[in-house]
Amino acid sequence: LLPQWLDTADRLFEGSRKYRPGNGLMNTEFRPYYNWAEWEAVDHTGVPAIQNAWLVLALRCAGGMAHGMGQSARSSRWRLEADDLDLMMQAAFWSEARGAYVDSVHEGRQSSIVSQQTTSLMAFAGIGTPERLRSALRTILRPGSADVPLTMQFRAYHNEGRERLGLEDGIIDDIRARWGRILDLGATTTWETEKALEFAGQIMQEFYEFLFHRLPSPLPIGVLRTMAPESCAQPLQQDQAGVLLASSNPGAHRKPPT
Repeated sequence: LLPQWLDTADRLFEGSRKYRPGNGLMNTEFRPYYNWAEWEAVDHTGVPAIQNAWLVLALRCAGGMAHGMGQSARSSRWRLEADDLDLMMQAAFWSEARGAYVDSVHEGRQSSIVSQQTTSLMAFAGIGTPERLRSALRTILRPGSADVPLTMQFRAYHNEGRERLGLEDGIIDDIRARWGRILDLGATTTWETEKALEFAGQIMQEFYEFLFHRLPSPLPIGVLRTMAPESCAQPLQQDQAGVLLASSNPGAHRKPPT
Protein backbone atom coordinates (compact mmCIF):
# COMPACT_ATOMS: atom_id res chain seq x y z
CA LEU A 1 0.00 0.00 0.00
CA LEU A 2 2.78 2.45 0.77
CA PRO A 3 4.07 2.80 -2.83
CA GLN A 4 0.50 3.56 -3.96
CA TRP A 5 0.15 6.07 -1.13
CA LEU A 6 3.33 7.85 -2.22
CA ASP A 7 2.02 8.01 -5.80
CA THR A 8 -1.15 9.61 -4.44
CA ALA A 9 0.89 12.05 -2.35
CA ASP A 10 2.82 13.03 -5.48
CA ARG A 11 -0.41 13.83 -7.33
CA LEU A 12 -1.70 15.82 -4.37
CA PHE A 13 1.46 17.88 -4.06
CA GLU A 14 1.23 18.63 -7.76
CA GLY A 15 -2.44 19.52 -7.33
CA SER A 16 -1.58 21.98 -4.59
CA ARG A 17 0.30 24.12 -7.09
CA LYS A 18 -2.91 25.68 -8.37
CA TYR A 19 -3.18 27.35 -4.95
CA ARG A 20 0.49 28.40 -5.00
CA PRO A 21 1.09 31.19 -7.55
CA GLY A 22 4.47 30.80 -9.18
CA ASN A 23 5.04 27.64 -7.10
CA GLY A 24 5.35 29.88 -4.08
CA LEU A 25 3.40 29.86 -0.85
CA MET A 26 -0.13 28.54 -0.61
CA ASN A 27 -2.91 31.11 -0.82
CA THR A 28 -6.03 29.76 0.85
CA GLU A 29 -8.60 32.41 0.04
CA PHE A 30 -10.44 29.73 -1.92
CA ARG A 31 -11.40 28.34 1.49
CA PRO A 32 -11.11 31.29 3.86
CA TYR A 33 -13.17 29.84 6.69
CA TYR A 34 -10.82 26.92 7.41
CA ASN A 35 -7.60 27.56 9.27
CA TRP A 36 -6.24 24.24 10.61
CA ALA A 37 -5.54 25.94 13.93
CA GLU A 38 -8.38 26.08 16.44
CA TRP A 39 -11.34 28.41 16.09
CA GLU A 40 -9.52 31.34 17.62
CA ALA A 41 -8.85 34.79 16.16
CA VAL A 42 -5.88 33.60 14.09
CA ASP A 43 -5.62 35.68 10.91
CA HIS A 44 -5.68 33.25 7.99
CA THR A 45 -6.56 35.62 5.16
CA GLY A 46 -4.46 35.70 2.03
CA VAL A 47 -1.28 33.68 2.47
CA PRO A 48 -1.42 32.12 5.94
CA ALA A 49 1.62 30.92 7.86
CA ILE A 50 -0.04 27.96 9.56
CA GLN A 51 -1.34 26.27 6.41
CA ASN A 52 2.01 26.70 4.69
CA ALA A 53 3.83 25.28 7.71
CA TRP A 54 1.70 22.13 7.44
CA LEU A 55 2.58 21.90 3.75
CA VAL A 56 6.29 22.05 4.62
CA LEU A 57 5.83 19.32 7.21
CA ALA A 58 3.84 17.14 4.80
CA LEU A 59 6.53 17.43 2.12
CA ARG A 60 9.31 16.60 4.57
CA CYS A 61 7.53 13.63 6.11
CA ALA A 62 6.55 12.27 2.71
CA GLY A 63 10.17 12.75 1.66
CA GLY A 64 11.31 10.72 4.65
CA MET A 65 8.93 7.90 3.78
CA ALA A 66 9.99 7.94 0.12
CA HIS A 67 13.61 7.70 1.27
CA GLY A 68 12.72 4.68 3.37
CA MET A 69 11.17 3.07 0.30
CA GLY A 70 14.31 3.63 -1.77
CA GLN A 71 12.70 6.35 -3.90
CA SER A 72 15.63 8.73 -3.58
CA ALA A 73 14.74 11.06 -6.48
CA ARG A 74 11.22 11.63 -5.21
CA SER A 75 12.46 12.02 -1.64
CA SER A 76 15.03 14.66 -2.64
CA ARG A 77 12.50 16.54 -4.75
CA TRP A 78 9.97 16.79 -1.92
CA ARG A 79 12.51 17.69 0.73
CA LEU A 80 14.17 20.34 -1.41
CA GLU A 81 10.79 21.86 -2.21
CA ALA A 82 10.06 21.96 1.52
CA ASP A 83 13.37 23.72 2.14
CA ASP A 84 12.54 26.32 -0.53
CA LEU A 85 9.14 26.97 1.08
CA ASP A 86 10.84 27.19 4.48
CA LEU A 87 13.00 30.08 3.24
CA MET A 88 10.01 31.80 1.62
CA MET A 89 8.10 31.58 4.88
CA GLN A 90 10.91 33.11 6.88
CA ALA A 91 11.02 36.06 4.49
CA ALA A 92 7.25 36.47 4.32
CA PHE A 93 6.11 36.08 7.92
CA TRP A 94 8.94 37.22 10.19
CA SER A 95 8.29 40.60 11.81
CA GLU A 96 11.37 42.28 13.17
CA ALA A 97 9.19 44.88 14.88
CA ARG A 98 7.13 42.27 16.75
CA GLY A 99 9.98 39.83 17.27
CA ALA A 100 7.76 36.94 16.13
CA TYR A 101 5.98 35.52 13.09
CA VAL A 102 2.81 37.21 11.88
CA ASP A 103 -0.21 35.11 11.00
CA SER A 104 -0.50 35.91 7.29
CA VAL A 105 0.36 38.13 4.35
CA HIS A 106 -2.53 39.73 2.44
CA GLU A 107 -2.06 41.70 -0.79
CA GLY A 108 1.65 42.01 -0.06
CA ARG A 109 1.22 43.35 3.47
CA GLN A 110 1.95 41.49 6.68
CA SER A 111 -0.96 40.91 9.03
CA SER A 112 -1.04 42.99 12.18
CA ILE A 113 -1.90 39.84 14.15
CA VAL A 114 0.72 37.80 16.00
CA SER A 115 -0.85 34.71 17.48
CA GLN A 116 0.89 32.37 19.85
CA GLN A 117 -0.35 29.57 17.57
CA THR A 118 1.60 30.68 14.48
CA THR A 119 4.95 31.25 16.16
CA SER A 120 4.54 28.01 18.14
CA LEU A 121 3.95 26.00 14.96
CA MET A 122 6.91 27.64 13.23
CA ALA A 123 9.07 26.56 16.17
CA PHE A 124 7.57 23.07 16.07
CA ALA A 125 8.34 22.88 12.33
CA GLY A 126 11.83 24.35 12.68
CA ILE A 127 11.10 27.14 10.20
CA GLY A 128 13.77 29.69 10.98
CA THR A 129 17.11 29.61 12.76
CA PRO A 130 17.16 28.13 16.28
CA GLU A 131 18.25 31.51 17.67
CA ARG A 132 15.34 33.33 16.04
CA LEU A 133 12.84 30.70 17.10
CA ARG A 134 14.01 30.75 20.72
CA SER A 135 13.72 34.52 20.76
CA ALA A 136 10.25 34.41 19.17
CA LEU A 137 8.95 31.85 21.69
CA ARG A 138 10.18 33.98 24.56
CA THR A 139 8.55 37.03 22.96
CA ILE A 140 5.08 35.55 22.59
CA LEU A 141 5.08 34.41 26.22
CA ARG A 142 5.60 37.94 27.51
CA PRO A 143 2.32 39.55 28.63
CA GLY A 144 0.80 41.69 25.90
CA SER A 145 3.21 40.55 23.18
CA ALA A 146 0.80 38.26 21.32
CA ASP A 147 -2.70 39.05 20.10
CA VAL A 148 -4.15 35.53 20.25
CA PRO A 149 -3.39 33.21 23.20
CA LEU A 150 -2.79 29.48 22.96
CA THR A 151 -5.56 27.12 23.86
CA MET A 152 -5.19 23.46 24.77
CA GLN A 153 -4.91 21.97 21.30
CA PHE A 154 -1.92 23.97 20.12
CA ARG A 155 -0.18 23.97 23.49
CA ALA A 156 1.16 20.48 22.72
CA TYR A 157 2.93 21.80 19.61
CA HIS A 158 4.15 24.82 21.56
CA ASN A 159 5.72 22.66 24.27
CA GLU A 160 7.22 20.29 21.71
CA GLY A 161 8.79 23.23 19.91
CA ARG A 162 10.21 24.55 23.18
CA GLU A 163 11.71 21.15 24.00
CA ARG A 164 13.36 20.88 20.58
CA LEU A 165 14.97 24.29 21.07
CA GLY A 166 16.29 23.55 24.54
CA LEU A 167 13.66 25.62 26.35
CA GLU A 168 12.43 22.81 28.58
CA ASP A 169 12.06 24.85 31.76
CA GLY A 170 8.45 25.04 32.81
CA ILE A 171 7.07 22.46 30.37
CA ILE A 172 6.36 19.85 33.05
CA ASP A 173 4.73 22.49 35.26
CA ASP A 174 2.57 23.56 32.31
CA ILE A 175 1.50 19.98 31.62
CA ARG A 176 0.68 19.43 35.28
CA ALA A 177 -1.27 22.67 35.59
CA ARG A 178 -3.33 22.18 32.43
CA TRP A 179 -3.64 18.51 31.42
CA GLY A 180 -3.15 17.37 35.00
CA ARG A 181 -6.12 19.38 36.12
CA ILE A 182 -8.31 17.37 33.75
CA LEU A 183 -7.22 14.19 35.53
CA ASP A 184 -7.75 15.83 38.91
CA LEU A 185 -11.35 16.49 37.93
CA GLY A 186 -11.94 12.78 37.37
CA ALA A 187 -11.15 12.12 33.70
CA THR A 188 -9.49 8.77 32.97
CA THR A 189 -7.18 10.34 30.38
CA THR A 190 -6.77 13.56 28.41
CA TRP A 191 -7.71 14.13 24.79
CA GLU A 192 -4.30 15.50 23.92
CA THR A 193 -1.29 13.32 23.20
CA GLU A 194 1.67 13.66 25.53
CA LYS A 195 3.90 14.06 22.51
CA ALA A 196 2.56 16.02 19.59
CA LEU A 197 4.30 13.78 17.03
CA GLU A 198 2.54 10.45 16.99
CA PHE A 199 1.39 9.47 13.51
CA ALA A 200 3.30 10.34 10.35
CA GLY A 201 0.34 9.68 8.08
CA GLN A 202 -1.98 12.15 9.76
CA ILE A 203 -0.20 15.18 8.32
CA MET A 204 -0.84 13.92 4.81
CA GLN A 205 -4.38 12.86 5.69
CA GLU A 206 -5.12 16.41 6.86
CA PHE A 207 -3.54 17.68 3.66
CA TYR A 208 -5.84 15.44 1.61
CA GLU A 209 -8.87 16.73 3.45
CA PHE A 210 -7.84 20.33 2.90
CA LEU A 211 -7.37 19.92 -0.85
CA PHE A 212 -10.40 17.78 -1.60
CA HIS A 213 -12.77 18.75 1.23
CA ARG A 214 -13.23 15.14 2.27
CA LEU A 215 -11.41 12.45 4.22
CA PRO A 216 -9.84 9.64 2.18
CA SER A 217 -10.00 5.99 3.04
CA PRO A 218 -8.05 5.27 6.23
CA LEU A 219 -4.32 5.32 5.66
CA PRO A 220 -2.09 2.45 6.83
CA ILE A 221 -0.93 4.46 9.84
CA GLY A 222 0.99 1.62 11.47
CA VAL A 223 3.00 1.12 8.28
CA LEU A 224 3.62 4.83 7.86
CA ARG A 225 4.98 5.17 11.38
CA THR A 226 7.70 2.64 10.59
CA MET A 227 8.65 4.54 7.46
CA ALA A 228 8.93 8.00 9.05
CA PRO A 229 12.00 8.13 11.29
CA GLU A 230 12.78 11.07 13.53
CA SER A 231 14.82 12.55 10.68
CA CYS A 232 11.91 12.69 8.23
CA ALA A 233 11.40 16.43 8.55
CA GLN A 234 15.03 17.49 8.55
CA PRO A 235 16.34 19.74 5.77
CA LEU A 236 18.85 18.28 3.36
CA GLN A 237 22.57 18.75 3.11
CA GLN A 238 25.23 17.15 0.91
CA ASP A 239 28.01 14.81 1.93
CA GLN A 240 31.45 15.03 0.38
CA ALA A 241 30.34 12.97 -2.59
CA GLY A 242 27.41 15.32 -3.24
CA VAL A 243 24.80 12.83 -2.00
CA LEU A 244 21.77 14.47 -0.43
CA LEU A 245 21.41 13.60 3.23
CA ALA A 246 19.19 14.63 6.13
CA SER A 247 20.92 17.22 8.30
CA SER A 248 21.82 16.61 11.91
CA ASN A 249 19.36 19.23 13.10
CA PRO A 250 16.58 17.76 15.24
CA GLY A 251 13.14 17.72 13.73
CA ALA A 252 10.33 15.24 13.24
CA HIS A 253 7.04 16.98 12.76
CA ARG A 254 4.28 14.54 12.31
CA LYS A 255 0.95 15.18 13.94
CA PRO A 256 -1.38 17.96 12.76
CA PRO A 257 -4.24 19.38 14.80
CA THR A 258 -7.53 17.53 14.53
